[in-house]
Amino acid sequence: MGKVVSSVKINGDNRTKIDLSNFPKGVYLYKVIGQTKVISSDKIILME
Repeated sequence: MGKVVSSVKINGDNRTKIDLSNFPKGVYLYKVIGQTKVISSDKIILME
């Protein structure tokens, strides 16, 4: 609990898709971090 399971570096794209199909079901927290601050954070709930 509470560990980084994936990290993705994005260069210049406004939209990015991240494949979560290999992740086990559960609750995941994410952050989108810009050069100097957190732009967005939320949770994703994966069910079956």
